[in-house]
Amino acid sequence: MDNLQELQNMWQNHQPEMNLMKDNQILDSILTKMKLTEKKVERINIVKTIAISVIMISMICFFYAMDIGTIFSWLGLGLIMISTVVTMVLYWKIQFKSKNLNHNLSQDKFIIEAISEMRNHKKKFTKLFRVFVFFILIGINLLYVDLLTDLELAYRLGFHFGISFFLLIIFFLGLKFREKKFNREFQPLIDDLESI
Repeated sequence: MDNLQELQNMWQNHQPEMNLMKDNQILDSILTKMKLTEKKVERINIVKTIAISVIMISMICFFYAMDIGTIFSWLGLGLIMISTVVTMVLYWKIQFKSKNLNHNLSQDKFIIEAISEMRNHKKKFTKLFRVFVFFILIGINLLYVDLLTDLELAYRLGFHFGISFFLLIIFFLGLKFREKKFNREFQPLIDDLESI
Protein backbone atom coordinates (compact mmCIF):
# COMPACT_ATOMS: atom_id res chain seq x y z
CA MET A 1 0.00 0.00 0.00
CA ASP A 2 2.87 2.33 0.89
CA ASN A 3 4.48 1.57 -2.48
CA LEU A 4 1.26 2.47 -4.29
CA GLN A 5 1.01 5.76 -2.41
CA GLU A 6 4.64 6.50 -3.19
CA LEU A 7 4.08 5.83 -6.91
CA GLN A 8 1.04 8.14 -6.88
CA ASN A 9 3.07 10.90 -5.24
CA MET A 10 5.88 10.45 -7.77
CA TRP A 11 3.39 10.58 -10.67
CA GLN A 12 1.70 13.71 -9.33
CA ASN A 13 5.06 15.41 -8.87
CA HIS A 14 6.11 14.33 -12.36
CA GLN A 15 2.91 15.56 -14.09
CA PRO A 16 3.55 19.33 -13.68
CA GLU A 17 7.11 18.83 -15.01
CA MET A 18 5.72 17.09 -18.09
CA ASN A 19 3.19 19.92 -18.63
CA LEU A 20 5.94 22.51 -18.19
CA MET A 21 8.15 20.73 -20.75
CA LYS A 22 5.22 20.61 -23.19
CA ASP A 23 4.54 24.34 -22.65
CA ASN A 24 8.22 25.14 -23.17
CA GLN A 25 8.22 23.22 -26.46
CA ILE A 26 5.10 25.09 -27.61
CA LEU A 27 6.68 28.43 -26.59
CA ASP A 28 9.89 27.61 -28.49
CA SER A 29 7.79 26.76 -31.55
CA ILE A 30 5.90 30.07 -31.24
CA LEU A 31 9.17 32.02 -30.88
CA THR A 32 10.44 30.37 -34.08
CA LYS A 33 7.23 31.39 -35.91
CA MET A 34 7.58 34.89 -34.44
CA LYS A 35 11.10 35.28 -35.83
CA LEU A 36 10.01 33.98 -39.26
CA THR A 37 7.10 36.48 -39.28
CA GLU A 38 9.48 39.31 -38.29
CA LYS A 39 11.86 38.44 -41.16
CA LYS A 40 8.97 38.31 -43.64
CA VAL A 41 7.63 41.70 -42.43
CA GLU A 42 11.15 43.18 -42.57
CA ARG A 43 11.62 42.07 -46.21
CA ILE A 44 8.26 43.60 -47.17
CA ASN A 45 9.18 46.84 -45.34
CA ILE A 46 12.48 47.07 -47.24
CA VAL A 47 10.60 46.77 -50.56
CA LYS A 48 8.08 49.43 -49.38
CA THR A 49 10.88 51.79 -48.33
CA ILE A 50 12.68 51.44 -51.69
CA ALA A 51 9.40 51.94 -53.62
CA ILE A 52 8.47 55.06 -51.60
CA SER A 53 11.99 56.49 -52.03
CA VAL A 54 11.79 56.01 -55.83
CA ILE A 55 8.33 57.66 -55.94
CA MET A 56 9.55 60.62 -53.86
CA ILE A 57 12.63 61.17 -56.04
CA SER A 58 10.45 60.89 -59.17
CA MET A 59 8.04 63.52 -57.80
CA ILE A 60 10.87 65.97 -57.07
CA CYS A 61 12.34 65.42 -60.56
CA PHE A 62 8.90 65.87 -62.16
CA PHE A 63 8.26 69.15 -60.31
CA TYR A 64 11.73 70.41 -61.16
CA ALA A 65 11.40 69.44 -64.85
CA MET A 66 7.92 71.02 -65.12
CA ASP A 67 9.29 74.18 -63.48
CA ILE A 68 6.49 74.27 -60.92
CA GLY A 69 8.07 76.82 -58.66
CA THR A 70 5.24 78.40 -56.73
CA ILE A 71 5.58 78.68 -52.94
CA PHE A 72 2.36 76.75 -52.24
CA SER A 73 3.34 73.90 -54.57
CA TRP A 74 6.78 73.49 -53.04
CA LEU A 75 5.35 73.84 -49.52
CA GLY A 76 2.83 71.10 -50.31
CA LEU A 77 5.46 68.86 -51.86
CA GLY A 78 7.85 69.53 -48.96
CA LEU A 79 5.16 68.66 -46.40
CA ILE A 80 4.35 65.42 -48.24
CA MET A 81 8.05 64.47 -48.42
CA ILE A 82 8.87 65.34 -44.79
CA SER A 83 5.78 63.61 -43.39
CA THR A 84 6.52 60.51 -45.51
CA VAL A 85 10.16 60.32 -44.37
CA VAL A 86 9.25 60.88 -40.68
CA THR A 87 6.48 58.28 -40.93
CA MET A 88 8.81 55.71 -42.51
CA VAL A 89 11.48 56.28 -39.83
CA LEU A 90 8.92 55.98 -37.02
CA TYR A 91 7.30 52.98 -38.75
CA TRP A 92 10.63 51.13 -38.71
CA LYS A 93 11.12 52.14 -35.07
CA ILE A 94 7.76 50.78 -33.83
CA GLN A 95 8.13 47.39 -35.52
CA PHE A 96 7.62 44.42 -33.20
CA LYS A 97 10.93 42.68 -32.48
CA SER A 98 11.14 39.58 -30.29
CA LYS A 99 14.76 40.45 -29.39
CA ASN A 100 13.44 43.52 -27.52
CA LEU A 101 11.38 41.29 -25.20
CA ASN A 102 12.76 40.47 -21.76
CA HIS A 103 13.71 36.78 -22.11
CA ASN A 104 14.68 36.62 -18.42
CA LEU A 105 11.06 36.90 -17.29
CA SER A 106 9.11 33.90 -16.11
CA GLN A 107 7.17 32.11 -18.84
CA ASP A 108 3.80 33.64 -17.85
CA LYS A 109 5.18 37.19 -17.67
CA PHE A 110 7.09 36.72 -20.93
CA ILE A 111 3.92 35.60 -22.72
CA ILE A 112 1.97 38.58 -21.33
CA GLU A 113 4.75 40.98 -22.44
CA ALA A 114 4.94 39.42 -25.94
CA ILE A 115 1.15 39.67 -26.45
CA SER A 116 1.13 43.24 -25.12
CA GLU A 117 4.00 44.30 -27.45
CA MET A 118 2.29 42.82 -30.52
CA ARG A 119 -0.98 44.57 -29.70
CA ASN A 120 0.86 47.84 -28.94
CA HIS A 121 2.50 47.68 -32.38
CA LYS A 122 -0.97 47.67 -33.96
CA LYS A 123 -2.14 50.64 -31.82
CA LYS A 124 1.04 52.66 -32.48
CA PHE A 125 0.74 52.08 -36.24
CA THR A 126 -2.91 53.23 -36.26
CA LYS A 127 -1.99 56.48 -34.44
CA LEU A 128 1.01 57.08 -36.70
CA PHE A 129 -1.04 56.43 -39.83
CA ARG A 130 -3.74 58.94 -38.78
CA VAL A 131 -1.15 61.71 -38.24
CA PHE A 132 0.47 60.82 -41.58
CA VAL A 133 -2.90 61.06 -43.38
CA PHE A 134 -3.55 64.49 -41.79
CA PHE A 135 -0.26 65.93 -43.09
CA ILE A 136 -0.64 64.30 -46.52
CA LEU A 137 -4.10 65.89 -46.89
CA ILE A 138 -2.69 69.34 -46.05
CA GLY A 139 0.26 68.77 -48.42
CA ILE A 140 -1.92 67.65 -51.35
CA ASN A 141 -4.30 70.61 -50.89
CA LEU A 142 -1.37 73.06 -50.75
CA LEU A 143 0.02 71.44 -53.89
CA TYR A 144 -3.15 72.15 -55.82
CA VAL A 145 -3.71 75.74 -54.58
CA ASP A 146 -1.68 77.29 -57.42
CA LEU A 147 -2.33 74.55 -59.97
CA LEU A 148 -6.05 75.41 -59.98
CA THR A 149 -5.83 79.21 -60.18
CA ASP A 150 -7.54 79.26 -63.61
CA LEU A 151 -10.72 77.69 -62.19
CA GLU A 152 -13.57 79.53 -60.47
CA LEU A 153 -13.61 79.45 -56.65
CA ALA A 154 -16.59 77.05 -56.47
CA TYR A 155 -14.82 74.55 -58.76
CA ARG A 156 -11.58 74.90 -56.81
CA LEU A 157 -13.34 74.28 -53.50
CA GLY A 158 -15.18 71.33 -55.05
CA PHE A 159 -11.89 69.88 -56.30
CA HIS A 160 -10.20 70.29 -52.88
CA PHE A 161 -13.17 68.66 -51.14
CA GLY A 162 -13.30 65.87 -53.73
CA ILE A 163 -9.57 65.05 -53.57
CA SER A 164 -9.62 65.16 -49.75
CA PHE A 165 -12.65 62.86 -49.59
CA PHE A 166 -11.08 60.47 -52.11
CA LEU A 167 -7.80 60.36 -50.16
CA LEU A 168 -9.65 59.74 -46.88
CA ILE A 169 -11.43 56.74 -48.44
CA ILE A 170 -8.12 55.40 -49.82
CA PHE A 171 -6.43 55.78 -46.43
CA PHE A 172 -9.40 54.22 -44.61
CA LEU A 173 -9.21 51.21 -46.94
CA GLY A 174 -5.43 51.12 -46.37
CA LEU A 175 -6.00 50.97 -42.62
CA LYS A 176 -8.50 48.12 -43.05
CA PHE A 177 -6.03 46.27 -45.29
CA ARG A 178 -3.31 46.79 -42.68
CA GLU A 179 -5.60 45.41 -39.96
CA LYS A 180 -6.27 42.28 -42.03
CA LYS A 181 -2.52 41.92 -42.63
CA PHE A 182 -1.85 42.18 -38.88
CA ASN A 183 -4.56 39.59 -38.15
CA ARG A 184 -3.02 37.27 -40.73
CA GLU A 185 0.57 37.65 -39.46
CA PHE A 186 0.40 38.33 -35.72
CA GLN A 187 -3.03 37.23 -34.48
CA PRO A 188 -2.19 33.49 -34.86
CA LEU A 189 0.91 34.08 -32.71
CA ILE A 190 -1.17 35.90 -30.07
CA ASP A 191 -3.72 33.06 -30.10
CA ASP A 192 -0.96 30.46 -29.68
CA LEU A 193 0.57 32.39 -26.79
CA GLU A 194 -2.81 32.79 -25.09
CA SER A 195 -3.44 29.05 -25.40
CA ILE A 196 -0.43 28.18 -23.17
